[in-house]
Amino acid sequence: MLLYNHISAIDPFLVGVTAMPYFSPIWWRAPAKKELFDYPIVRNIIASWGAFPVDRGKRDLKAITKMTELLQSSVVLIAPEGTRSTTGQLQKGKSGVGKIIYDARPKNIIPIRMRGVEDILPKGSILPRMGKTTEITFGTPMDMRHFYALPESIETSRKIVDAVMEAIGRL
Repeated sequence: MLLYNHISAIDPFLVGVTAMPYFSPIWWRAPAKKELFDYPIVRNIIASWGAFPVDRGKRDLKAITKMTELLQSSVVLIAPEGTRSTTGQLQKGKSGVGKIIYDARPKNIIPIRMRGVEDILPKGSILPRMGKTTEITFGTPMDMRHFYALPESIETSRKIVDAVMEAIGRL
């Protein structure tokens, strides 16, 4: 499981291509807001990258279940913030990500910090800007076992995602 801060639409693609095959020979999968699947060209591109639709803004149990199941045999990229930061600053993570981690108990959870990607493809842009650089920092795998001993609850999910966001922030 690769967890990154979200600052540009191309974050999951950049994380995926820089991380593979270092972490897994299995191609990655990633949730993407369902509205992106309304546009055939965009749908085809992001689906070829391993994306699947998620209904943001409400508890999308189908997507949560899909991510939990995918983590048993695949690498899943998730932006715990749920949406792009317009300032580049870390936002609060969504507790649903903590629930996915708690339920799936993935073997490896790797925090990732993205910097400068918003200069390559800023929010609202369609074409990337050439000549820009970015920094992608991969952290060490997180040991989440102590959270699995806690009762399943929203508080536990919140503690898990807070630990993830803290790890991303330290990178």
